Order: sequence, then C-alpha cells, then structure tokens
Amino acid sequence: MHPQIKSDKKGLCPICGMELIPVYQSAGNNESGDWELALSHRARKLMSVETARVKKQDAYYTFNVFGTIASSEKKEFVLTSWFGGRIDKLYYEVKGEYLKKGAKIADIYSPEIYKAEKELIEASKSVKSSEVDVEKYARLRFNAAKKKLTLLGLNDFQIKKILQKAEPEEHISVYAEYSGYIIDKRVTEGVYVKKGASLYKLAELKKLWVFFDIYESDLMWIKKGEKVKFVSDSFPGKVFWGKITFINPTVDSKTRTIKIRADINNSDGLLKPQMFVKGVVFSKIGTKAYLSGETEEKPLIIPLSAPLITGERAVVYVEKEEGIFEGREVVLGPKTDKGYVVLKGLKEGDKVVIKGNFLIDSELQIRGKKSMMYQNGEAPPAHNHGKILSGAKKDKVIVFKTSGEFEKSASFLIDDYLEIQRALSRDNLKAAKKIALSTLKKLKKVKMKVLSPSSHKEWMKLQREMEKNLKKISQLDSIENARKFFYSFSLSVEKAIKEFKLNKHTIYKYFCPMAFDNKGAYWFQDKEGTANPYFGSKMFKCGSEIEKLLPKDNGDSK
Repeated sequence: MHPQIKSDKKGLCPICGMELIPVYQSAGNNESGDWELALSHRARKLMSVETARVKKQDAYYTFNVFGTIASSEKKEFVLTSWFGGRIDKLYYEVKGEYLKKGAKIADIYSPEIYKAEKELIEASKSVKSSEVDVEKYARLRFNAAKKKLTLLGLNDFQIKKILQKAEPEEHISVYAEYSGYIIDKRVTEGVYVKKGASLYKLAELKKLWVFFDIYESDLMWIKKGEKVKFVSDSFPGKVFWGKITFINPTVDSKTRTIKIRADINNSDGLLKPQMFVKGVVFSKIGTKAYLSGETEEKPLIIPLSAPLITGERAVVYVEKEEGIFEGREVVLGPKTDKGYVVLKGLKEGDKVVIKGNFLIDSELQIRGKKSMMYQNGEAPPAHNHGKILSGAKKDKVIVFKTSGEFEKSASFLIDDYLEIQRALSRDNLKAAKKIALSTLKKLKKVKMKVLSPSSHKEWMKLQREMEKNLKKISQLDSIENARKFFYSFSLSVEKAIKEFKLNKHTIYKYFCPMAFDNKGAYWFQDKEGTANPYFGSKMFKCGSEIEKLLPKDNGDSK
C-alpha cells in the first residue's frame, strides 16, 4: 500500500502495519509495455501465480426471493347442487378433510326431484300396462322422464332404485364429482339452495403454486420458464424446485414489488397452502440479451478471483506470453454462479490470472508502472496522515448549556462508542452489533426534556442520526457495511462531544486517508496509538492522531 517503504528484510510497514511484499527477480527485460511484468519460473512459483482460460459458458444470475405457497387455481373445483331444495344432511363438515370422488356429500329434499320421480314411476307403469299400438309412445314418455332425472344429477343406480321401489324418494343424495381437500364449505344443514348452488370448494394439492415478491430492479432477470429453488422452515435441508409460469404485469403501489408465480410438484404432499418459503431465482444470462435484448448467446465468464475491483475500475492480468503478464481494464457485467460476465476487454481463450494477481499488481506499483490503483503509473510519494491539519480551518462550534441530570443520562454514549470502535478494529462484528443494539435502547432513555428548547432541538436531530446508524450496525451481517455506518455514527458522536461536552476524559481523534477507496474517514479513541476500525487486522496501525478533545473542565480541544 505504501510503495515508498523499502527494506532488505521481512517486516511490517511502519505506516499501515501491513506485511511487506517481497520483490521477486523477473525473467529479464522482456517487458515492453508500461503495464507489463515478466516473471521467471521461480518468481512465478514463489508468487503462486495461477491462470485460467476465459471461455463462453452457460451461467445464471441468482438472487433471493421470499414467497407464499398457494393452491393451484387450475386444480380447484366447486361441487354444486344440480337442483334446488332443502339440505337436510351434510356428510362433510370440516375444512381440510379429503373428499374422494363418488363420496356422498349431502341429502337434499327437492320438490322438483320428487315430482320428476313420480313422473318416471307413472311412465314406467304406463309402459308395462299399455297395449302394443300405444307402447311406443309410452316408451318415449318413460325415456324422457328418465333423461330428465339424469340431467338433474341422478346416477343410474339412484334411478334404478326408484323404479324398483316404485315410490319416489323424499331425499336425494348428492355425490362428489371430483377428489380433493375441502378448502371452503359454502352451506349448512337446513338451508334452502337454488339450482347450481355451490356446496364445497375443493383443491387438488399434488400441483401447487408459489408466489414470490420481487423488486423492480430484479425484473430484468425474470423470464417465464426460469427455475426457482426454495426451502421451507418446516423441512430443514429439503430443497424444492419450481418453474416460473406467470409474471404480474403491474407493480404493487405500496410495496413496489411485482408478483411472480412458479408451478411446483407436490406429489409427496409435504407443502401446504399459506406456507412461507425462501427461494433463489436462477436466471440464465446471455450477453446480447443483457446488453440489448436481442437473441441470447453464451456469455464470456471469468472466475470471481480474476478481477481486481477498485470501485470505479476492474482490472485483470492476462498472460500474453509465457511468463509475460499484461494488465487490462475490463467492463464487467453481473456476478453469476460461475463468475463475472465480461462485456468488454477480453476474448475467448485469453489466459487470466486467478491467483497471485494482487502480488503482480503490487510489483508493478513498486516499479512505478501502471497498476490497479495508479492509472498513470507513478504512485504518490507518501501518505501524509497529518496533512489534514496543515492550514485547516476549524468550524466554529456552538456549545449548548446542559444540566447534570442530562449529562448523567447520556454519559454512556462515549463509552459505548469506544466499545464499538474497539470491536471493529479487532474485526469482531458480533460484539459491535451487540453493543450497538444496547446503545440504541439506552438512547431512548436520555432525559432531553431538561434541555432548553434550542439544545433540545439539536439533541433530537443528533439522536435521530445516531439511532439510524446504530440500528443499521446492529442488523448488518457484513462488517464492511457496518463500518460505513460506524463512520456516520462517528460524525454524530463528534458533534455530541463538542456541542454537549459529554466526554469525561480526553478523547483522541484519528484519521485514515485510505478508508473507503481513499476518501478517508475519522474515528475516536480513548488512548493514543492507532487502532483502525475501518481496516481492522488488515491495517490495524494505518492512521494518525489529528486532534485531542479535552474533558469539559479542561479547556478547548487541541
């Protein structure tokens, strides 16, 4: 990180504390470009340089989604009454019961059916007693009466039973036309229903749907036919698969999400409607489709370890000849399950460095050539960790009057801040999150009501900022992101120290110019000696003291 530091033996950089990188003897003076490095076989072996061929291959962009299981509307059925009447008996009362096709579901008294039964019996008697010349017309009447009962929903067995008894049945049984689980019971015993009334709603659960909510930013990756892998907390370790079959054409105005639907096979019966699931969408990537929406072709993929990414630039090292490595800027597409998509800068067959690329880049920096950090070759002569003080103009600070009651209730703030700073400097995210959550709770108990209106207003503003940043630190699972919010928290704490004089002992303000891609960042410590919370063990000693904040009764800061 500091190429001007040189030594003839192993050791640590006196500025940032990083281990010094050895300079290996190159293969000779074969380097012709300002971004090339030649390595001998021995140097290459010591630097553990490995390469891989760039190739076009199928790759998938993946992202997480959350969803809910639902019954498939294609497999939902409604059982209806084919005639009107009074329901005197229901055979299934509970939702969730399995109803098999052909099962008796209800007994109904129907004047319409009763009348049609009498017509059938009379027609039957007429056929038996009629003479030959009128038998044909009697037979037609009998067949019409029988057809009428069939159209009203009676089966052959029921009609045969009526003819055998030669008496009309008062109650006619209704049988299920489909199999499935009862998801809705529409009637109760004793009610009158009209012809076509819905009795039960069934669902066949061997085929289900799962609805996922996706954000607008992920819409470009969603296509019908893409695979979705998901899991349920009900079955740890069990993986389910589905296929996207529907994309809602509208966006939910409240959640700003779009619903997508996937069809799933549930032949084993494990999944139930309304279950919550967590999934991963696999979206197949094609270079042309990604760039312009044209016909897809396999994208050019490089391993995740190949590019050195600075934020604005991505650099790879290509072995153009045996032992000759050349740096190239590339334009990267999305990150996939196989690696990064390369949109510009490489071609199929190029050999890129996948291990040892950082050491190659460091060697180029030492030699003053182009590198990842320095596009023009020459690195700055040094980091002036104390330059912030030279000619710096201090802003005028307004110090608010407080009371002992307020100071006592807010005295925890500086100590808690220092605990978080120490945790991050030791790469202990778990401890930082725990302290941040505790501090968040304590902030709500600060007695700000005793402050004057102007100081109360200022403290409220500071407290809102601190709560926002502490909440983020307590929730994040990435220490890099937690450090960003720690910096914002530090700015609010500095105001609290200077405007409300909360520190009971001397606090030291430190600055590291290399934090956050060389933008620089401040933090505070309760003792001298750098403990960098933005780099932790990587560069524990990177930074320098720039200001002392004295306690309330010891004058102004120095």
